[in-house]
Amino acid sequence: MTCSLNHIGTTQAITLNGQSDRIVRINEVSLLIGLSKQHIYRLVADAEFPKPFLIVRNGRAKGWLLSSVEDWLQSRAQGESNDEE
Repeated sequence: MTCSLNHIGTTQAITLNGQSDRIVRINEVSLLIGLSKQHIYRLVADAEFPKPFLIVRNGRAKGWLLSSVEDWLQSRAQGESNDEE
């Protein structure tokens, strides 16, 4: 697995195995999925949402890969459509 971190303006992009992705912080995650920060952290604690990772070793800043948030949204949408059948 190859991984590189690039700074693009105020966002951080990461490349994993040739696929481009970026890091999103809690405020953006909250806007993307329409839930409060507290609710997101509750879901993380209940293992119902991906855990954030430390952006810098020995640092405090945490974030998610945008793709993991999108995958979670997709799984929720698929689960919702399966419930309707």
